[in-house]
Amino acid sequence: MVREADKENHRLIFTFREAFGILGVPILGTLVACIAWTTWLIYIALAPNQAANWLMGTSTYDNGQFWSIIDTTPVMTNIGAACLVLVDLCYLYVVVKMLRWRTTVARLYATSSRPHEDIRVDPTTDSWIRTASDRVKTNYHELTSFRGSKRKFWMTVLLELLETGSPAALVYGYTGFISVGSLAGAVKILVGRFSAMGEIIAGSIFDLIAAIVFPVLVLVYCYYNFQFDDAVFATYLKVLPIGSFEHSARIFADPSEVALFRLAFDSLRIRSQLDLVLRVGINLSFCYRLMRIGDVLLIVHLKRFLAAITQSTRSNRPRQRPVPKCFAVTFIAFSVVTYDDWVHPIDVFKTVQALAKPGELRSLQIINRQLLELPDELRSCRYLASMELFYTSIQRIPSWANEFTYLQTLHLEGKPDSQNLVTLPEDLFTDMPWLSAVHIGFHPNLANIPALSGVPNLKGLTLAWMLILTELPSFDRLCCNGFLGACDLNDSYCAYNPAAGIPAASCLDEEPFLGNMGTRDMFKKFESVVCQKQPSGMFLVGSTPTRQTIEMCDRRPFGQCQPPDGRTGICYNTRLQVLSCCGDENYIELRRYQIQLGVGQKCDPELVKWLGCEDEHKIVQ
Repeated sequence: MVREADKENHRLIFTFREAFGILGVPILGTLVACIAWTTWLIYIALAPNQAANWLMGTSTYDNGQFWSIIDTTPVMTNIGAACLVLVDLCYLYVVVKMLRWRTTVARLYATSSRPHEDIRVDPTTDSWIRTASDRVKTNYHELTSFRGSKRKFWMTVLLELLETGSPAALVYGYTGFISVGSLAGAVKILVGRFSAMGEIIAGSIFDLIAAIVFPVLVLVYCYYNFQFDDAVFATYLKVLPIGSFEHSARIFADPSEVALFRLAFDSLRIRSQLDLVLRVGINLSFCYRLMRIGDVLLIVHLKRFLAAITQSTRSNRPRQRPVPKCFAVTFIAFSVVTYDDWVHPIDVFKTVQALAKPGELRSLQIINRQLLELPDELRSCRYLASMELFYTSIQRIPSWANEFTYLQTLHLEGKPDSQNLVTLPEDLFTDMPWLSAVHIGFHPNLANIPALSGVPNLKGLTLAWMLILTELPSFDRLCCNGFLGACDLNDSYCAYNPAAGIPAASCLDEEPFLGNMGTRDMFKKFESVVCQKQPSGMFLVGSTPTRQTIEMCDRRPFGQCQPPDGRTGICYNTRLQVLSCCGDENYIELRRYQIQLGVGQKCDPELVKWLGCEDEHKIVQ
């Protein structure tokens, strides 16, 4: 008897290929991919900005805050990350279990060879405890087993992705995927020649596509559809001085592409209880099914040797219908080249009004078009995340603007020779937990800024050319009034500026840093950029377009011109304004450097020969 048992056990020593067949290596590869993907989700949860920057190559842009991702639910994020670590461990357990297939085979053999015993039920145990236990087991079976009727409810995460307004290509692709799955189910029913194992493998493949492959494809789609001229922006960083308008990369990015990426990227993050259940549940369920597939493969092999009876299972795929909602993104950006277009822009009030009516607007960017006030219909767009108004002559921000609690970016750029903003609602920033960047520039009649009491995640505040702003001190004088080094009232920062109406400064009488060593160390850390001298084009007089500087360019971008001060200038759209003559040598050097590298707009040899642009035909000859 002992020898017979030894022979039987010897027969159970299978190789990996004998145990799992040709499906063994693909299953292991799938498990490794699942572990890698879950680890990536953990990284996204704990460091979303770093993950997005690494994926898109934007780490050096805007001090690492190009995507402005704010974690407003850190507790939920940490819980989600911990649960994803648990998912990783579960996948690893399945890998170890498959690699230790000899032990698994022996266990299954012992179970199958043991005679079935009658199960005697004690009537006293048939109580409410047993009933509750049965309900739990039944629900677990329905959610995880191959025959489970509720198993596909985990795919709600993908329906949620569709409802947020994914691009048409992704919607059509997902619809095609669901159609193929439904067609496969219909073929199985009509033909009826597929084995239980075939049904299991087919169902698991569709589950893998829905759980992991499709989200990966969404990120790939966003990666290849995000167009940003890195080479041109690199020239801005190299040639233009620190503090230049062109150093803000987010301004030059297409807001619709940014919103598309954020939409897909945020769908992978855990920000609510529903996200936690969906992300963790779908992975645990898929992990359990992979483990069951390994067990079934072993049982099939045991059946050949031991004639054991196995229970075949199958997976039904319920139909799902995508329900996309309207996701409107407005991006209006035109290159203005004439004086009439600059002073009499097209009014887009009705256009914005029409787009805002559905209440689904997420991003609003308007450049060089007139919008004196925000339409009331915009109030219904409570999920508005970005508002960027450049040279729209905006005159009033309504009191209900404080209801944009999901706002992340606010950029209000005033227009020269316009009234622009005079006041802002006092409670504008009282409840904006997502707000990370505020830029308010060229509003000379704006005397105060609302209290920043409800913006705990604010990472950047820019106030440019706020000439009568009295609520904040003038920080430029600290560069020459004795706060940093010796007092030098002849410095341009401390001298009287009649054009801007800035009076002369006086030497500081108090002790620098008020004796605070931490403040001194912080200024020392950023010493190289605290008192950075600005180019002439950054000042009000030299950068404000006038009829004379606009008309002398006559639709000739990058052409040579002569500004009123007699210097050599270049026709350039500085700060995204109208094409005008700019006497700043930095922009001349910038365009010359771009021509040398062959980046940016293609140069006209006849018009831009003075910057080194050569005719390609002549160069070849």
